[in-house]
Amino acid sequence: QDLFHSGSFVVSNKSQLPILPVCQYFNPKSGFELAILPPINIQDKDMQNLDSVASQIRLNMQNKLDKLQE
Repeated sequence: QDLFHSGSFVVSNKSQLPILPVCQYFNPKSGFELAILPPINIQDKDMQNLDSVASQIRLNMQNKLDKLQE
């Protein structure tokens, strides 16, 4: 199931505001925490290839979570 819906990309593009990817994870020492990734600006060219953009964001988020679990 795709966790990214196109609405956030459309709002980001139209408002010229970045998307801020946030990952929630469980730290056994302190409980639930958030990892905030760098902002992503969605441009008109990105709207033509949303699947690729969403896949890259997903990959970046998974890489961040993998590093946090090391």
